[in-house]
Amino acid sequence: MLTSYRIVPPCEGSERHSIQSAVPVPVARKLHSIARSQVEGKRQMSAREKKVTKTIFAIRCFLIT
Repeated sequence: MLTSYRIVPPCEGSERHSIQSAVPVPVARKLHSIARSQVEGKRQMSAREKKVTKTIFAIRCFLIT
């Protein structure tokens, strides 16, 4: 999983509360895209594992009966 932190020195004036000044927009978009694709991949993997588990359970139940 992607985790990143950036320590920024305190700013003077109106920039003090601005998050945009900490991370450039293209970098933030790229990090967001990477994180989203990782979450999507994990979700798909989880769905596949669930499907395989159900199939194995169904086959075992069928063989027992």
